[in-house]
Amino acid sequence: MSDTQTPIWTAPPPSAIPGPMVRARDGFNDLVVGTPDNDALAGLSGADTMVGGLGDDTYYVDDPGDVVDEDENGGIDTVISYLPTTVLARNVENLTLSGSSNKSGYGNALANIVRGHAGNNVLDGGAGDDLLYGGGGTDVFVVRAGNGSDAIGDFKAGPTSASIVSLVGYGLTSFDQIKAAMVQDDTTVVLNLGNGETLRFLNQAVQNFSADDFRSGLDTSKWTQTFGDEFDTFDRFNGVDGTWTTRFPRDGFSGFTNPTRGEQQVYVDSEFRGAPAKSAPEALGLNPFSVQDGSLEITARETPAQALSWAGNRKYYSGLISSFSSFQQTYGYFEMRAKMPAGQALWPAFWLLPVDGGAITELDVVEMLGQSPFNSLVAAHSGVTGKRTADTFLNLTPDLNADYHTFGMDWGPKTITWYFDGVAVGSAATPADLQNRSMYMIANLAVGGNWAGLPNAGTLADDPSLRIDYIRAYATENTVSTGAVRRSRGGVDGVIDDLFGTALNDSLSGNDQNDKLSGAAGDDTLSGGADNDTIGGGAGNDVIDGGTGIDVALYAGDLSRLVVVRDLDTDVYTVIDTGSVDNQGTDQLTGIETLRFRRIDDVSGDVLGSTDVALTDAVDAVVRRNPDGSRVLTVGDASVAPFLPATAGIDTVEFTGRGVIRLADGFETLTSTATPYGTTLIGNAGANTLRSGPGGTRFVGLAGDDLFVGSSPLASDTVDYSLDAADGGTAGVSVNLAGGLATDGFGGRDTLVGIAHATGTASGDTIVGSGLANVLQGLGGNDMLSGGAGDDRLDGGAGDDTLDGGAGADQLIGGDGANTASYASAAAGLTADLGNAANNTGDAAGDRYNRISALVGSGYDDSLTGSAAADILRGGGGGDTLAGLNGADLLFGEDGDDLLLGGAGSDTIDGGAGNDRLAGGIGYDRLTGGAGADTFVFAAADGKTSMDTVTDFTSGVDKLEVQLSGLVDPSRLSEIRLLTGMAVPTSAPSAALFYETGSGRLWWEPGGAASGNVLLATLSGNPTLTAGDVTIV
Repeated sequence: MSDTQTPIWTAPPPSAIPGPMVRARDGFNDLVVGTPDNDALAGLSGADTMVGGLGDDTYYVDDPGDVVDEDENGGIDTVISYLPTTVLARNVENLTLSGSSNKSGYGNALANIVRGHAGNNVLDGGAGDDLLYGGGGTDVFVVRAGNGSDAIGDFKAGPTSASIVSLVGYGLTSFDQIKAAMVQDDTTVVLNLGNGETLRFLNQAVQNFSADDFRSGLDTSKWTQTFGDEFDTFDRFNGVDGTWTTRFPRDGFSGFTNPTRGEQQVYVDSEFRGAPAKSAPEALGLNPFSVQDGSLEITARETPAQALSWAGNRKYYSGLISSFSSFQQTYGYFEMRAKMPAGQALWPAFWLLPVDGGAITELDVVEMLGQSPFNSLVAAHSGVTGKRTADTFLNLTPDLNADYHTFGMDWGPKTITWYFDGVAVGSAATPADLQNRSMYMIANLAVGGNWAGLPNAGTLADDPSLRIDYIRAYATENTVSTGAVRRSRGGVDGVIDDLFGTALNDSLSGNDQNDKLSGAAGDDTLSGGADNDTIGGGAGNDVIDGGTGIDVALYAGDLSRLVVVRDLDTDVYTVIDTGSVDNQGTDQLTGIETLRFRRIDDVSGDVLGSTDVALTDAVDAVVRRNPDGSRVLTVGDASVAPFLPATAGIDTVEFTGRGVIRLADGFETLTSTATPYGTTLIGNAGANTLRSGPGGTRFVGLAGDDLFVGSSPLASDTVDYSLDAADGGTAGVSVNLAGGLATDGFGGRDTLVGIAHATGTASGDTIVGSGLANVLQGLGGNDMLSGGAGDDRLDGGAGDDTLDGGAGADQLIGGDGANTASYASAAAGLTADLGNAANNTGDAAGDRYNRISALVGSGYDDSLTGSAAADILRGGGGGDTLAGLNGADLLFGEDGDDLLLGGAGSDTIDGGAGNDRLAGGIGYDRLTGGAGADTFVFAAADGKTSMDTVTDFTSGVDKLEVQLSGLVDPSRLSEIRLLTGMAVPTSAPSAALFYETGSGRLWWEPGGAASGNVLLATLSGNPTLTAGDVTIV
């Protein structure tokens, strides 16, 4: 104990271990009611109401509509939540977050235990003396003045920012103040917050803490402001100068909307005359921007009918502002103060995009939906894996429609932290592809989309305006580059000779002065000669030689529409225009130092400005020649691959980037040299060779007899046939990873070297793994997946799939459809239990099942057990034991002397060949013995809940075993006789079995009135039944 006395703090108690699970129906909105004991209640999917009552109850919440109804003083209760954001229900003490995505958890007024999961969490205990556990990710603990004294059980202190405390309302603005308020109390650090409130850090020492561990009131004065617009006016970029552009920096209609996100608006401004492919003679008068009381208002409106054709037939128009043309920054703090709109499917956002493009990377400072004013979303989108992934936090907020709030983000090379009204609300590690990348800011108001949903009649009726008070940016200690990047004003000086070509193929040559050559249309040959020349090829495929001096090649548009390839052997640059409007062809450049991009006024034709780019900086790919004459083109940006020039020889594309790249027609080989994972190589219709880099590559060959070379022995690459159908393939595929061969969806024969994983098609596929830990995906159709040795993951996807994991601890995922886990390939008997895989042995040991409803045994003695649902069990060869448990099960013994136990439910049981023992259990079961001398077992104690049908009883061969345990004294079993007759009598003087020869029904008569009789079974076909056919036990 330290010399300084600290207030006594008592940890909240945990809940007791619950009893059996009380489940609702999957997919329904149910009422689930517990008992007075310690219950576990699960609603499964559906908006369920769970009532625990007395006892320490545990609630499993997985639907936003779930309601937990707990009595006051009804025990120490726990909610285990799988939702992104959870507020602990009233009268529940403890909260545990579960799942894989980022989570936010909020306690209530009780003393709570709040536990995060292994990912990133935002935890707020609320009022009361709470105990918080982060759980292992990058966690933010929110502690608010007036909410009591909390403790953190697993805080990771030190300059890593793996754990962060947000101190709200305590007036602490520096780490020196915070550390001065800390005392060591045995193994606990106590932070005295004033007014009798403390924050305890269990199992920590004061010397371990650093400024990185705390977020108090955000103090931007310590940083340098690099950008600020207070919106006293709206400074729109006019092509040469100004702050905000009002469209995306993309060609075509995608510059005016975001079609990949399903948005239903077009972004316009006061000068909008239509999308690029179709422009009106004058501005359409659609203006979403206005400045009111020092705020920029962006208002969504319905597009007038007369403007629809010019607006791409978008029903709504709205506004977007982008700093692309005025401000870009690498790392720092970015903030917007705004009041959000109200209305169904209104989707405002403040976000950052990389200047160098990229369809995946994105930083969302804030997003929200007009119909959900009490939530905001922040996110960091990354493409490191080759697919879009995101760290996201859904935060509870005050009503964002009612007042202005600040939304901020501190982006650094290691960590990204988001703020709401100056308080940290989430933190995540900075993805690799969001490091050292200059980004620009965007604020916009979308209507509709894949997240916002569909607009309705009330979308524009309430308040469809995003009001922005200011947008600011600051340089922090992490900032690499800051300040404005403005486009220069145009103009060409010092030109002596002006030569203009025609629409034909011209040859123009300058003199020894500063010349200007314009080729116009046609395939021209243009030579600048000596001195500093400016050469524009115009349309057509031109050959341009700048000669000596500092020479410029002129192009319309911007660099994004060009692909530049440098030939390392000849130092010739091939410049390819990829634009669909006013295409400038493919040019060959030598002696050129600079590319100049001019902005032309659409009406007057005047040059509004220009941007210069050094030719060497514009290179997208380089080409070199091998000694055999073949060419290798090295490219880092996958988007330029379709435009690379191919020859009649053997051409190879060498991809140094990360992402998805498709081999253009005319190329034969595609090789990746990127860092492991995140790369997809797609072939063309020819016979291609695709080679992985360090590993983790996805191969898509499409048509043709292809060769895929993986990163063996790393063996982490995947062959993927899921795109075959979209490219014209019509069939399922056959893949054998062990044999190294495959047949694709076009009928082509592929060769696989060092490939570990495979993905099929929407049709029925056959995929066989190897001795490695394979990941096999069937997708749609009725697939057959065989893992072989190794710990495999088999995912059948949609359709009725058969999954054979082979040896090893396998994960068998059925997906939609009726799916089977097969052990037909096992070399020895085994145990497989669908309900409790921990019981598995042999080849099934360690296997896990997901949406599997059938088991197939081996050719040996197996034990197969179903689940609580309706299962199908097939024994195969050997003497098997099949137990259906609950549900209407189908049991097939097949070969061997099998024991088949139906359990509860109306089962269908078929013994197959061999001398089988069939027991239907409770329910109306149908029993078929099959070939062999079979025994059919009936328990009279099951009463009238068990009336079975025997379809193939043969007197003198098969046996009926009647169990009278609990009904007849064992010493008197020998007195029970089998009586026969056309119909059961109305009463019996003593206990007996009675067989109705006219109906084939076998009764248990306990003695007395016939109303007490129990129908044991009906023998189909009314076969003969003698006392020798019946065994009574």
